[in-house]
Amino acid sequence: MRLDIPAVVKERELLFKEGLHCLGFWHTHPEPTPSPSSDDIALAAEHARAGQSGFTGLVFAILGTAPAPDGLGVWVHDGTALWRALPEKPAPAPSPAGAAILNPMREHYISVDIETSGPIPGDYSILSLGACAVDNDEKTFYAELKPLNDNSVPEALAVTGFTLEELARDGVEPRVAVANFAVWLAKTVPSGAKPVFVGLNAPFDWSFVNYYFVHFGGANPFGHSALDIKALYMGATGCLWAQTTSAQMANRLHPKKKGTHNALDDALYQAELFRLVRGLPG
Repeated sequence: MRLDIPAVVKERELLFKEGLHCLGFWHTHPEPTPSPSSDDIALAAEHARAGQSGFTGLVFAILGTAPAPDGLGVWVHDGTALWRALPEKPAPAPSPAGAAILNPMREHYISVDIETSGPIPGDYSILSLGACAVDNDEKTFYAELKPLNDNSVPEALAVTGFTLEELARDGVEPRVAVANFAVWLAKTVPSGAKPVFVGLNAPFDWSFVNYYFVHFGGANPFGHSALDIKALYMGATGCLWAQTTSAQMANRLHPKKKGTHNALDDALYQAELFRLVRGLPG
């Protein structure tokens, strides 16, 4: 039997007057389980507290519902995922005249870098993923992942220093790595703020990260966009697109760090470049 979340909650007399807002769900086990464990709830709570936008009206087979541990909303468990259904957030009050349209405290910039086995997600794999808070180098995340398959482009693999055999043996399962990344984001991004994906040639890195989040978790905490340092640099300096390579940026900005093709090192390097570009007069 397949039921939508609002119907299930209404059935259990847990329908909120303001409607329902599902903050998201997270796969917690590779195989279905009969009921959520305390670890499942803790993981889902971290994801919920991250303030990620979620989905309403999606259809799942429901095994059961239970009040959320903090008394706000209800957990809906479907065997491999936990959903948290909450009252819909009220619309924000209008900004007073003259107030800034954008509140920088609502955005939290996260530098993300990946090393891959080839050019497109799905056919090829993320081999390692590194991330850091742009304005706090001590808040970092790193994982080496088991490949999705045996596909690789020799040139791409060579620069990573990995072998597929090594990662198949020692890497983290992609589902677990993505779940851990989501929990790290939940702990790193302040409550009520939105994580902004920052990358150097961001479309490439974002496309893989988005694929993994959607394929293994169902939702991308970063949403459908990314901030590209190359484009930011072009706008800040008026240079040509061909002049936005990291080497050319470094010649002008003189960062202390260097790119190494280690995903975490490169995420930290990107964060420094982003700070330097952001600080250019203009």
